[in-house]
Amino acid sequence: MNRVNGYVVLDDYIAEEERETEEFQSSSKGVKEGKLRFWLEIENNKSVFFKLCGGNEFNELIAEEILNILGIPCAHYDLALFNGIKGVISYDYKEKDTKYIKGYTILKEYYDYLEANDKFEDLLPDEKIDFMDDEDAYSRLDIIWDALYYHYRDRENAYEIVKKLMQELVIKRNIDLILLNNDDHAHNWEIMESVKEISLSPYFDNTRFFETDDILLQTTYGKDNTIKEDLEEYMRLSSDENILEFIHLFNKIDGALLGNAIKKAMARTNYKPNEEYIKRIFAIFNQNRKEILNIIENIEENKKLGD
Repeated sequence: MNRVNGYVVLDDYIAEEERETEEFQSSSKGVKEGKLRFWLEIENNKSVFFKLCGGNEFNELIAEEILNILGIPCAHYDLALFNGIKGVISYDYKEKDTKYIKGYTILKEYYDYLEANDKFEDLLPDEKIDFMDDEDAYSRLDIIWDALYYHYRDRENAYEIVKKLMQELVIKRNIDLILLNNDDHAHNWEIMESVKEISLSPYFDNTRFFETDDILLQTTYGKDNTIKEDLEEYMRLSSDENILEFIHLFNKIDGALLGNAIKKAMARTNYKPNEEYIKRIFAIFNQNRKEILNIIENIEENKKLGD
Protein backbone atom coordinates (compact mmCIF):
# COMPACT_ATOMS: atom_id res chain seq x y z
CA MET A 1 0.00 0.00 0.00
CA ASN A 2 1.16 3.49 -0.82
CA ARG A 3 1.86 5.62 2.27
CA VAL A 4 2.51 9.32 2.76
CA ASN A 5 4.08 10.20 6.11
CA GLY A 6 2.78 6.92 7.54
CA TYR A 7 -0.78 7.27 6.20
CA VAL A 8 -2.26 4.81 3.70
CA VAL A 9 -3.49 6.75 0.65
CA LEU A 10 -7.09 5.67 0.03
CA ASP A 11 -7.44 7.77 -3.11
CA ASP A 12 -5.56 5.01 -4.90
CA TYR A 13 -8.58 2.72 -4.39
CA ILE A 14 -11.35 5.17 -5.35
CA ALA A 15 -11.71 6.40 -8.90
CA GLU A 16 -12.17 10.17 -9.26
CA GLU A 17 -15.47 9.69 -11.08
CA GLU A 18 -16.81 7.51 -8.26
CA ARG A 19 -16.05 10.17 -5.66
CA GLU A 20 -18.08 12.67 -7.64
CA THR A 21 -21.18 10.49 -7.88
CA GLU A 22 -24.32 11.31 -5.93
CA GLU A 23 -24.26 7.81 -4.45
CA PHE A 24 -20.83 8.37 -2.89
CA GLN A 25 -21.69 11.82 -1.62
CA SER A 26 -25.03 10.92 -0.06
CA SER A 27 -24.80 7.27 0.99
CA SER A 28 -22.72 5.50 3.63
CA LYS A 29 -19.80 6.22 1.32
CA GLY A 30 -20.04 9.94 1.88
CA VAL A 31 -20.68 12.61 4.45
CA LYS A 32 -22.99 11.23 7.11
CA GLU A 33 -24.17 13.58 9.85
CA GLY A 34 -21.25 15.87 9.12
CA LYS A 35 -18.67 13.10 9.52
CA LEU A 36 -16.80 11.65 6.59
CA ARG A 37 -17.02 7.86 6.91
CA PHE A 38 -17.34 5.06 4.39
CA TRP A 39 -16.62 1.40 3.67
CA LEU A 40 -14.09 0.62 0.98
CA GLU A 41 -12.60 -2.48 -0.60
CA ILE A 42 -8.82 -2.34 -0.88
CA GLU A 43 -6.17 -4.80 -2.05
CA ASN A 44 -6.73 -8.53 -1.58
CA ASN A 45 -10.51 -7.87 -1.39
CA LYS A 46 -10.24 -6.61 2.18
CA SER A 47 -13.01 -4.34 3.47
CA VAL A 48 -12.04 -1.34 5.58
CA PHE A 49 -14.01 1.43 7.25
CA PHE A 50 -12.65 4.99 7.07
CA LYS A 51 -13.51 7.61 9.67
CA LEU A 52 -12.22 10.92 10.98
CA CYS A 53 -10.73 11.11 14.47
CA GLY A 54 -10.39 14.81 15.17
CA GLY A 55 -6.60 14.61 15.06
CA ASN A 56 -6.45 11.66 17.49
CA GLU A 57 -6.08 8.90 14.91
CA PHE A 58 -2.83 7.59 16.41
CA ASN A 59 -4.75 6.89 19.65
CA GLU A 60 -6.51 4.04 17.85
CA LEU A 61 -3.21 2.41 16.97
CA ILE A 62 -1.73 2.80 20.46
CA ALA A 63 -4.88 1.30 21.99
CA GLU A 64 -4.77 -1.64 19.57
CA GLU A 65 -1.14 -2.38 20.38
CA ILE A 66 -1.80 -2.21 24.14
CA LEU A 67 -4.70 -4.64 23.76
CA ASN A 68 -2.58 -6.94 21.57
CA ILE A 69 0.12 -7.04 24.26
CA LEU A 70 -2.55 -7.91 26.84
CA GLY A 71 -3.97 -10.64 24.58
CA ILE A 72 -7.34 -8.90 24.20
CA PRO A 73 -9.00 -9.00 20.73
CA CYS A 74 -9.20 -5.64 18.99
CA ALA A 75 -10.16 -4.48 15.51
CA HIS A 76 -7.10 -3.81 13.36
CA TYR A 77 -6.46 -0.12 12.62
CA ASP A 78 -4.19 1.85 10.34
CA LEU A 79 -3.61 5.50 9.58
CA ALA A 80 -5.30 6.60 6.36
CA LEU A 81 -5.54 9.61 4.10
CA PHE A 82 -8.47 10.42 1.82
CA ASN A 83 -8.48 13.47 -0.41
CA GLY A 84 -5.90 15.06 1.89
CA ILE A 85 -8.01 14.37 5.01
CA LYS A 86 -6.42 12.38 7.85
CA GLY A 87 -8.28 9.56 9.58
CA VAL A 88 -8.06 5.84 10.26
CA ILE A 89 -9.24 2.66 8.61
CA SER A 90 -10.42 -0.36 10.57
CA TYR A 91 -10.47 -3.78 8.95
CA ASP A 92 -13.74 -5.70 8.95
CA TYR A 93 -13.44 -8.42 11.60
CA LYS A 94 -16.92 -9.86 11.21
CA GLU A 95 -17.19 -13.51 10.28
CA LYS A 96 -19.83 -15.42 8.36
CA ASP A 97 -22.27 -17.51 10.37
CA THR A 98 -21.74 -15.23 13.39
CA LYS A 99 -24.45 -12.93 14.70
CA TYR A 100 -23.44 -9.51 16.04
CA ILE A 101 -25.67 -7.63 18.48
CA LYS A 102 -24.94 -4.07 19.58
CA GLY A 103 -25.05 -3.29 23.28
CA TYR A 104 -27.57 -0.59 22.40
CA THR A 105 -29.94 -3.17 20.91
CA ILE A 106 -29.77 -5.34 24.03
CA LEU A 107 -30.30 -2.40 26.38
CA LYS A 108 -33.15 -0.89 24.38
CA GLU A 109 -34.89 -4.27 24.26
CA TYR A 110 -34.75 -4.38 28.07
CA TYR A 111 -35.77 -0.73 28.48
CA ASP A 112 -38.78 -1.25 26.19
CA TYR A 113 -39.81 -4.23 28.34
CA LEU A 114 -39.57 -2.10 31.51
CA GLU A 115 -41.60 0.68 29.96
CA ALA A 116 -44.28 -1.67 28.60
CA ASN A 117 -44.73 -3.21 32.05
CA ASP A 118 -44.64 0.07 34.03
CA LYS A 119 -41.41 -0.93 35.77
CA PHE A 120 -39.26 1.92 34.56
CA GLU A 121 -39.97 4.55 37.22
CA ASP A 122 -39.14 2.35 40.20
CA LEU A 123 -35.98 0.78 38.83
CA LEU A 124 -34.48 3.56 36.73
CA PRO A 125 -35.76 6.92 37.93
CA ASP A 126 -33.41 9.09 35.85
CA GLU A 127 -31.73 6.69 33.46
CA LYS A 128 -34.18 6.65 30.56
CA ILE A 129 -33.71 10.21 29.31
CA ASP A 130 -29.98 9.75 28.84
CA PHE A 131 -30.30 6.34 27.25
CA MET A 132 -33.05 7.22 24.81
CA ASP A 133 -30.84 9.98 23.39
CA ASP A 134 -29.11 7.96 20.68
CA GLU A 135 -25.86 9.86 21.17
CA ASP A 136 -25.73 9.16 24.92
CA ALA A 137 -26.49 5.45 25.01
CA TYR A 138 -24.61 4.70 28.22
CA SER A 139 -25.62 2.52 31.12
CA ARG A 140 -24.48 1.10 34.42
CA LEU A 141 -22.91 -2.34 34.69
CA ASP A 142 -25.67 -3.66 36.94
CA ILE A 143 -28.28 -2.64 34.37
CA ILE A 144 -26.25 -4.22 31.57
CA TRP A 145 -26.33 -7.46 33.60
CA ASP A 146 -30.13 -7.25 33.87
CA ALA A 147 -30.47 -6.43 30.16
CA LEU A 148 -28.28 -9.35 29.13
CA TYR A 149 -30.20 -11.70 31.41
CA TYR A 150 -33.47 -10.52 29.90
CA HIS A 151 -32.07 -11.05 26.39
CA TYR A 152 -30.94 -14.64 27.16
CA ARG A 153 -33.78 -15.49 29.55
CA ASP A 154 -35.00 -18.43 27.44
CA ARG A 155 -31.62 -20.16 27.34
CA GLU A 156 -31.10 -23.00 29.79
CA ASN A 157 -27.61 -21.72 30.56
CA ALA A 158 -28.60 -18.04 30.68
CA TYR A 159 -26.77 -17.39 33.95
CA GLU A 160 -23.49 -18.86 32.64
CA ILE A 161 -23.77 -16.84 29.39
CA VAL A 162 -24.40 -13.58 31.22
CA LYS A 163 -21.70 -14.21 33.81
CA LYS A 164 -19.10 -14.79 31.08
CA LEU A 165 -20.16 -11.69 29.13
CA MET A 166 -20.11 -9.55 32.27
CA GLN A 167 -16.62 -10.77 33.16
CA GLU A 168 -15.49 -9.64 29.70
CA LEU A 169 -17.31 -6.31 30.06
CA VAL A 170 -15.73 -5.72 33.48
CA ILE A 171 -12.29 -6.16 31.92
CA LYS A 172 -13.31 -3.65 29.25
CA ARG A 173 -14.54 -1.33 31.98
CA ASN A 174 -11.24 -1.67 33.85
CA ILE A 175 -9.29 -0.78 30.71
CA ASP A 176 -11.54 2.26 30.21
CA LEU A 177 -10.61 3.50 33.68
CA ILE A 178 -6.90 2.77 33.39
CA LEU A 179 -6.50 4.22 29.88
CA LEU A 180 -9.12 6.98 30.22
CA ASN A 181 -11.56 5.96 27.50
CA ASN A 182 -14.59 8.21 27.91
CA ASP A 183 -16.49 6.99 24.85
CA ASP A 184 -17.47 3.41 25.70
CA HIS A 185 -21.18 3.81 25.06
CA ALA A 186 -23.64 1.11 24.05
CA HIS A 187 -22.90 1.54 20.33
CA ASN A 188 -19.23 0.81 20.96
CA TRP A 189 -19.50 -2.74 22.28
CA GLU A 190 -21.32 -5.72 20.88
CA ILE A 191 -21.94 -9.40 21.45
CA MET A 192 -20.89 -12.16 19.02
CA GLU A 193 -23.04 -15.26 18.82
CA SER A 194 -21.69 -18.28 16.94
CA VAL A 195 -22.36 -22.00 17.13
CA LYS A 196 -19.30 -22.42 19.36
CA GLU A 197 -19.67 -19.55 21.83
CA ILE A 198 -21.17 -16.23 22.87
CA SER A 199 -18.65 -13.55 23.67
CA LEU A 200 -17.78 -9.88 23.50
CA SER A 201 -16.62 -8.77 20.05
CA PRO A 202 -13.13 -7.36 19.48
CA TYR A 203 -12.73 -3.85 20.90
CA PHE A 204 -13.28 -0.99 18.45
CA ASP A 205 -13.57 2.81 18.35
CA ASN A 206 -10.78 3.65 20.82
CA THR A 207 -10.07 7.15 19.51
CA ARG A 208 -10.87 8.75 22.84
CA PHE A 209 -8.39 6.84 24.96
CA PHE A 210 -6.21 9.16 27.07
CA GLU A 211 -9.00 11.68 27.55
CA THR A 212 -9.46 13.73 30.71
CA ASP A 213 -13.26 14.09 30.58
CA ASP A 214 -15.74 11.95 32.48
CA ILE A 215 -15.99 8.21 31.91
CA LEU A 216 -19.49 7.53 30.61
CA LEU A 217 -20.02 3.82 31.23
CA GLN A 218 -21.31 4.32 34.75
CA THR A 219 -21.57 2.21 37.88
CA THR A 220 -23.59 4.74 39.86
CA TYR A 221 -26.67 6.91 39.43
CA GLY A 222 -24.48 10.04 39.31
CA LYS A 223 -24.29 11.77 35.94
CA ASP A 224 -21.50 14.22 36.70
CA ASN A 225 -18.82 12.03 38.23
CA THR A 226 -15.20 12.71 37.39
CA ILE A 227 -13.13 9.70 36.39
CA LYS A 228 -11.61 9.68 39.88
CA GLU A 229 -15.04 9.79 41.58
CA ASP A 230 -16.36 7.09 39.29
CA LEU A 231 -13.41 4.80 40.02
CA GLU A 232 -13.76 5.37 43.78
CA GLU A 233 -17.45 4.43 43.60
CA TYR A 234 -16.65 1.45 41.37
CA MET A 235 -14.10 0.19 43.89
CA ARG A 236 -16.48 0.73 46.77
CA LEU A 237 -19.22 -1.32 45.12
CA SER A 238 -16.99 -4.06 43.71
CA SER A 239 -16.26 -7.45 45.24
CA ASP A 240 -12.76 -8.23 46.51
CA GLU A 241 -12.30 -10.51 43.51
CA ASN A 242 -13.07 -7.70 41.04
CA ILE A 243 -10.83 -5.26 42.89
CA LEU A 244 -7.92 -7.70 42.81
CA GLU A 245 -8.48 -8.26 39.09
CA PHE A 246 -8.45 -4.52 38.53
CA ILE A 247 -5.19 -4.14 40.48
CA HIS A 248 -3.62 -7.02 38.54
CA LEU A 249 -4.52 -5.42 35.21
CA PHE A 250 -3.45 -1.98 36.44
CA ASN A 251 -0.01 -3.33 37.36
CA LYS A 252 0.37 -4.82 33.88
CA ILE A 253 -0.42 -1.55 32.09
CA ASP A 254 2.57 0.53 33.14
CA GLY A 255 4.69 3.15 31.40
CA ALA A 256 6.95 0.52 29.84
CA LEU A 257 3.97 -1.24 28.23
CA LEU A 258 2.65 2.09 26.91
CA GLY A 259 6.05 2.95 25.47
CA ASN A 260 6.30 -0.47 23.84
CA ALA A 261 2.83 -0.06 22.30
CA ILE A 262 3.77 3.34 20.86
CA LYS A 263 6.95 1.92 19.34
CA LYS A 264 5.02 -0.96 17.75
CA ALA A 265 2.45 1.42 16.24
CA MET A 266 5.22 3.63 14.88
CA ALA A 267 7.15 0.69 13.42
CA ARG A 268 4.25 -0.79 11.46
CA THR A 269 3.21 2.55 9.92
CA ASN A 270 6.56 4.36 9.61
CA TYR A 271 4.79 7.28 11.27
CA LYS A 272 6.54 9.45 13.82
CA PRO A 273 4.17 11.47 16.04
CA ASN A 274 5.46 14.80 17.27
CA GLU A 275 7.13 14.98 20.68
CA GLU A 276 4.40 17.15 22.20
CA TYR A 277 1.79 14.49 21.43
CA ILE A 278 3.87 11.76 23.08
CA LYS A 279 4.57 13.96 26.11
CA ARG A 280 0.85 14.70 26.45
CA ILE A 281 -0.08 11.00 26.30
CA PHE A 282 2.48 10.08 28.98
CA ALA A 283 1.53 13.07 31.18
CA ILE A 284 -2.16 12.09 31.14
CA PHE A 285 -1.32 8.41 31.63
CA ASN A 286 1.06 9.04 34.56
CA GLN A 287 -1.28 11.48 36.30
CA ASN A 288 -4.10 8.96 36.09
CA ARG A 289 -1.81 6.22 37.47
CA LYS A 290 -1.01 8.40 40.49
CA GLU A 291 -4.70 8.94 41.20
CA ILE A 292 -5.49 5.26 40.76
CA LEU A 293 -2.61 4.28 43.08
CA ASN A 294 -4.01 6.58 45.78
CA ILE A 295 -7.44 5.02 45.41
CA ILE A 296 -5.97 1.50 45.55
CA GLU A 297 -4.00 2.36 48.69
CA ASN A 298 -7.14 3.68 50.37
CA ILE A 299 -9.06 0.56 49.40
CA GLU A 300 -6.29 -1.69 50.72
CA GLU A 301 -6.29 0.22 54.02
CA ASN A 302 -10.05 -0.19 54.43
CA LYS A 303 -10.32 -3.77 53.17
CA LYS A 304 -8.28 -6.89 53.77
CA LEU A 305 -8.34 -8.00 50.16
CA GLY A 306 -8.23 -11.72 49.52
CA ASP A 307 -8.81 -12.70 53.15
